[in-house]
Amino acid sequence: MKIVYPKEHIKISLNENGNKLEYVFKKKSIYIMSDIIAFQLRTVFAQKKYDFDAYFKVFNVDNYYERFNVNNSKNIARVVIIRTGGIGDLIALSSITKFVYDNFSKNIVWITQSKYFDVFAWYKVPVKTVISFFDSVESNVDFLKLKKGNSSSKLIFFEGIIETSKDNWYELQFQTIGMKKEDFDKNFGRPQLHIPEKFKKVKSRNIDATKKSILINPRSTSRIRTMPFKDIYTALLEVIKDDPNYNIYIHKYNIVSQLDFAAIENIMQKDKRVKLIEAKNLHEFFIDAKDADYTVSVDTALIHFREGIEKPGLGIYAAFPTEARTKYYQYTKSIDVKFNCTQQPCFIHTKRPDEHCMYAMGKLKNGEWSIEDYAYAPCIYSKSNPELINQLTEGLKDLLSV
Repeated sequence: MKIVYPKEHIKISLNENGNKLEYVFKKKSIYIMSDIIAFQLRTVFAQKKYDFDAYFKVFNVDNYYERFNVNNSKNIARVVIIRTGGIGDLIALSSITKFVYDNFSKNIVWITQSKYFDVFAWYKVPVKTVISFFDSVESNVDFLKLKKGNSSSKLIFFEGIIETSKDNWYELQFQTIGMKKEDFDKNFGRPQLHIPEKFKKVKSRNIDATKKSILINPRSTSRIRTMPFKDIYTALLEVIKDDPNYNIYIHKYNIVSQLDFAAIENIMQKDKRVKLIEAKNLHEFFIDAKDADYTVSVDTALIHFREGIEKPGLGIYAAFPTEARTKYYQYTKSIDVKFNCTQQPCFIHTKRPDEHCMYAMGKLKNGEWSIEDYAYAPCIYSKSNPELINQLTEGLKDLLSV
């Protein structure tokens, strides 16, 4: 994590989330950025043939800010919490945000990517300020005063921590701020969300409230936590049969491949209860997720959001055990899918090129799988796991009995 300190006022165009945006970096202000984003900013300057070091000073964040610690953080003016993303991670971090708000400081600043700002509207406690990495954290700071201990803020950041640990991610949050595992309050082992009053009357434009609705998300940002919609649908039919009182929904962006799209189109032609819907932004996704009667998802934001708003859902886990994610959840259910793999659970989390599923790689290399098969995790793919449908069916029976 880096502090980026402009020597002069600088105006620059940056591409963010596909949009060209103008940013002004103010002289003598502090910008906190992840190493990757700081590197991207340097790259932009290089492309424009500007000397980055002539305009900015960059140094490690620990050279100025002290880390927040439960043992020495009483009477602090402000806490700055940082996480680049994604949605599920920010939902989970509502837990530590509430803990800090309740016990240490009401003045909390959150720094993340602007595309995730809608998450904070659902937090149980108000976050005073939410900013992006291109917004200043402090202004009018003399460079000579940028020494550790001079800031009135304490810092919490979670970059690269969740991805590299096998611990439960709520326990891990609190270990990061110096709490002993035996002192962890399990009530903070789940998202601390609520449904804001302003959203209670907002209804989904996609969900038909006259029928029971099941929202399905078979896709995550990583293929190791992604499965075919068809497998969940096949198991669901074992439970709801041809009951016309149900509708089944999937968001368009959760279609993984052409293979997946063809299967869904075929299903929709035969079963009019299956609906392909679109959320235009994160807010609409949350409204859909709020209004569905039930949700079914792999390890994505959906299962954590439903737990936070205290509504039923089913989480499907294989690469990670449920202990590592949903151990303390009270309102949703999760299942550990069993698979004949010596690496399970592999704890592969991200999309890094060095994080291959060796089982899937073998299938691809020997010609048993196509490249489209490789879009799915073999542990949650019926083509490689013949017991998957039975395991899903049992989990769905449990969910729909709620």
